[in-house]
Amino acid sequence: MSNLPNTIKSELTEQREKFRIKLLGQFILIGLFSAVFQFVVNLFDGIIESNYTEGVFAVLLSILYILNRVGYFNIAKIGTLLFVNLTLFIVFKLEPTVGIQYYYFPMILLALVVHKPQDWVSALLFALIPIFLFSINVYEHFEIDAYLKPRDLLSIIINFTTASIVSSIAIVYLIKSNIAGEDSLIKSNEELSEVSKELNIKNEILAKTNDELDKFMYSSSHDLRAPLASILGLVNLAKLEPQEKHAEYIEMIRDRVVGLDFFIKEIINFSKNSHTGIQYEIIDIKELVESCVDHNKYLPGAKGIGLSLDMETPKIKSDQYRLSSILTTLIANSVKYHNLDQENPMLWIEVKDSNPIKFIVRDNGDGINSKIRPRIFDMFYRGNEKSTGSGLGLY
Repeated sequence: MSNLPNTIKSELTEQREKFRIKLLGQFILIGLFSAVFQFVVNLFDGIIESNYTEGVFAVLLSILYILNRVGYFNIAKIGTLLFVNLTLFIVFKLEPTVGIQYYYFPMILLALVVHKPQDWVSALLFALIPIFLFSINVYEHFEIDAYLKPRDLLSIIINFTTASIVSSIAIVYLIKSNIAGEDSLIKSNEELSEVSKELNIKNEILAKTNDELDKFMYSSSHDLRAPLASILGLVNLAKLEPQEKHAEYIEMIRDRVVGLDFFIKEIINFSKNSHTGIQYEIIDIKELVESCVDHNKYLPGAKGIGLSLDMETPKIKSDQYRLSSILTTLIANSVKYHNLDQENPMLWIEVKDSNPIKFIVRDNGDGINSKIRPRIFDMFYRGNEKSTGSGLGLY
C-alpha cells in the first residue's frame, strides 16, 4: 500500500505519454488519408503535376507514422511539426486559393498537445511556427493597398490569430485541468496510504493489547488466587493447631499478604504506566539512584552485595516516575538473582554523560541465559524456578 501513490503516478505519466503518441499517430493518419484522397481526385481530374507533391507528402507521412509506432516518438513529433508546416507553406505559395492555409490552425493545437507540460517553451516555439508561416503566406499574396484595407489581409490575420489564441487557451486549460485532476488523484492516494499506515499500526497495537489483556486476565487471576488460597489454607490449619503455634502461622500469612500486596502494586504501576502521559521535570540523578537503592535494601541478601556508584551527569530532564520504576526493577533483579556465595558480590550503577545519556546497571550475579533473553520483556514471563515476582517488572 505504501508504494501505491508512486505506482499510480508512474501509470498516469505512462498513460499521458501513450495519449500523446496515439494523438500524433491519428493526426499523421488523417494527413495521410487527405493526401491519398487528393491524389485520387487529381488522377480523375487529370492533374498530374500536383500528384507529385501529394505522393511525396504521403510517403513522408508514412515514414513518420512508422517511426512513431516503433518508439521514435520525439523524432516523429519534431519531424511532423516541421515537415507539415513547411509543406503547407510551399503548397500555399504554389496554389494560394486551394484553402491549404486552414491546416495551420490544427498545427498550432498539435504543437501544444503533443508536448509535455514541462516542455512549454518548446511547445510555444512550435506553435508560433505556423502563425509565422501563415503571416508570410498571406502577406505575399496580397497587394500593399489591400494590406491596408481592414476587411482584407488585416482582417484575416486578426481573425486567424484571435481564433488560434482562443483555441490554444482552451486546449491548454483542458490539459491543465486533466493534469490537476490526476495530481489530485495522486495526492488523495498518498493521503489514503498514510491513513492505511496509521490503521495498520493501530491494528497491530490493538491486536497486541488484546493479546496482553488475555494474558493479564489469566495470569493475574491465577497469581491473585494462589496467595489467597494459601492464606485460607493456613487459617484452616491454624484452627487445628494449639494456640502457641498461631504466631508461626500468622507470620506465614503475613508473608503471603506481603507477596500479594507486592503483586497488586505492580499491577497498579503497570496501569499507571499505560495510562499516564510522560511528565517532564528536572531530576537530581544522585537522589534518584540512592532512592532506588533504598527501595531494595531490605530484600533478602541485599546487605551482602557491594555497591559502586559512578554518576557523571548531575541532573537531567525526564519522567521521574518511569525512571525510578525502571531502575528500582533492575536493581531488585540484580539483588534477587545474585550469587551470594562468591567472594565479592557487587552491583555497579553508572550514569554516563553521552548523547543519549546512558544508565547502566551491572552485576556479577547469575546472569540471564541466552536462550530466554528474547522473552524477558514479555508480560508475566518468569525466567526460572527461583523467580518469585509477578513477571510484570521488566515488561
